Amino acid sequence: MTNPHYSICAFIVITLFTSPILGQPIPIFDNDLTRLGACYRGSDYEGALACLDKLAHVAEPIKAPLTVLKARVYVKMGKSQEAIELLEELRKGQDLSATGQLAATTLLASLQYSAKRYTKAIPLLQSLLTTFPHHRQRYELRFKLADALHHAGRKRESVEEFLSLGASRLQKRPARLAFKRLYRQFVANSFPRSLKQETWLDWGRLLLKKRHYTKALDVVVPMIEAAEPKKRSKKKKKKSKLWRNVGKLSPKLMAEAYILGGEIELRRKNGWWARRLFLNATKQKVGSATKAKALFLAGEAMYRISLYGRAKKHYRNVLSKYPKSTHAGAALFKLAVVAKREGKSKTALANYQRLVKKYPKSWFSKNVAWEMGLEYYEQKKWRSAAKSFGDFCRVAPKDRLVPTAQYWQAKALSHAKDWTGVRKTLKSLLEWPLPGLYHLAAVRHLKRPKSKGFPKGLPMPRFDNYENSLMLLVNQVPTRPRNGWKTMPEHLRSDVIERVALLKESSLWEPLADELERLVHLNSGSGPLRNNLAWAYERLGDFPGAIEQGEIIMSRDEPFKDIDRGLVLDKLFPRPARLPFKKYAKSFKVHRPLVYSVAREESRFDPELVSWAGAKGVMQVMNSTGRWICQRLKVKGFEPERLYDPKLNVRLGCWYLDYLATRFKGLRDALLLVISSYNAGPGNVSRWLKKFDGEGGFETFVESWHLEETRFYVKKVARALICYELLDGPIDG
Repeated sequence: MTNPHYSICAFIVITLFTSPILGQPIPIFDNDLTRLGACYRGSDYEGALACLDKLAHVAEPIKAPLTVLKARVYVKMGKSQEAIELLEELRKGQDLSATGQLAATTLLASLQYSAKRYTKAIPLLQSLLTTFPHHRQRYELRFKLADALHHAGRKRESVEEFLSLGASRLQKRPARLAFKRLYRQFVANSFPRSLKQETWLDWGRLLLKKRHYTKALDVVVPMIEAAEPKKRSKKKKKKSKLWRNVGKLSPKLMAEAYILGGEIELRRKNGWWARRLFLNATKQKVGSATKAKALFLAGEAMYRISLYGRAKKHYRNVLSKYPKSTHAGAALFKLAVVAKREGKSKTALANYQRLVKKYPKSWFSKNVAWEMGLEYYEQKKWRSAAKSFGDFCRVAPKDRLVPTAQYWQAKALSHAKDWTGVRKTLKSLLEWPLPGLYHLAAVRHLKRPKSKGFPKGLPMPRFDNYENSLMLLVNQVPTRPRNGWKTMPEHLRSDVIERVALLKESSLWEPLADELERLVHLNSGSGPLRNNLAWAYERLGDFPGAIEQGEIIMSRDEPFKDIDRGLVLDKLFPRPARLPFKKYAKSFKVHRPLVYSVAREESRFDPELVSWAGAKGVMQVMNSTGRWICQRLKVKGFEPERLYDPKLNVRLGCWYLDYLATRFKGLRDALLLVISSYNAGPGNVSRWLKKFDGEGGFETFVESWHLEETRFYVKKVARALICYELLDGPIDG
């Protein structure tokens, strides 16, 4: 007969192991999971397997994630076949939206690819990228898919996939490798003969984007030669083998080839030759939209070489021949710009007014409103300027220039002595979700007593002692939360909430991110889920992914309807502890929030990022700049590839900030000049300072720059600096 005391004890043990309290696992279970997390992170894979075997019968809520984790452990131990068998068993009869299937399919696809089982890897990779287009490993997966297609004999599809990856906005390592693969094939003339003509044009556009102008012409010229065989010389005929593969182009593709050739020549500063190619495109039997575009670009070619008379002729031809095309409004806009360059302010203003009446809802209407505002402001027509800046805010309420437009609207109203309007406009400026340069100026002006009114033109207060004014913005940004995690939404099933809680408490970041990615896919509008996914990305060191999730939350109509403001800003402005910011900021006496701000806007803390201009790493150091700084710091053995090392890159970036601070020391708004110089170069900023003779503060100076990128850059870095200061409070170093 069974001992009753033994039966009671057995019942208690079984209950404890199989029924943990929701969100609060029992101590024994918690200790096993914690030990598992510690073993996995510490590369003790034998210990991790022992923990996984122990949890096999009691970890039902997280059975699938732990199975995937076990497969990962097998991979780390070199047992890929065991991992494949485990994952294939897990995936039977399950779709990608089921628990653990996203991670299982991702790992299985990578293993099949590594094992050179390309026919098995291809459908897995395709299903992943179709179902989860924003997968955190999408760049790596796309590269593997393209390579697998190549090895499987599907070379045309492979080239198209490599091309799509190489043209991606963020130039991460897989995108750069994709371009290199294509470039080698192109130089070796080994592109597949079955390649579509459209793909050739896309390849030429990518070469143009990468600034390989000569090679881009090698793509376009044979296409044009194929259409004009009589004009092809014998010398070129021997060299140009490509045209035989391309074949005869349709009129539409022929026009696109001419346009692409013109754009290449325009980049090479051959304006006359570019114009000829653009005009050849208008002679093709194509629609009015393509002809209008080509004719407009012919005007652009003349505008670039300062032949404004010929440029105006082409713009007017667009207006007269294709008045209903999208480029007609653009041509009228350029006519206004040309008139302004020629000093004909009245003509420029008349053209802007025609644009507003004729094309009220066009894609460039915000540009028109902005330019009209500046034009009226220069002519001291204050009410009209204020109205135009207000129109800009109404046409594009979420545009990044809205705070700038609101501040300039207030400037115009101050000249008109409309103190009520000034106060109202500045208060509406403070409602913008993220505080920046103009918020700081607005609160300083609003602090003035009502009886004194406002100074004419609202010159921007000095930025040198901006820290003293941050308390005026303290209500705009809450302090950084101690724990950036958000309570899971209540509408989720209890087992889902329990699973997430167990993975989080055991510090199993990869399975946690996998589970949250699945949940975000099923509940894409949930702020708490995106916040928690960003939190998991931060634990994995994926700060670009965390910032991306924060930006998605901010892009909603009501960003903070289901999540606290501080949690979102915590993800938008992270502080990577793994990167040596603290060390080198202190070493070169650079304010650490400034280093965070520059790094965030330059690379989003991605060590492998490369800009189209060739700047590398976290703080985006150019090869020539890196070599020069290494010489100054006496760092031996500099190679461009070393810029991918975060330690060296951050060290060089911090030194350069200190160098710029020394160069502009003593000047008004020196910190803003340092930020501007980091983007445009100190030489450009110094030249702008010498030419600048306008009145007012830094806002007048910055809006007079011809480089749009730098105008936005200085505002973005200043915004990040203010947000970091408000989130974290005073930081030494």
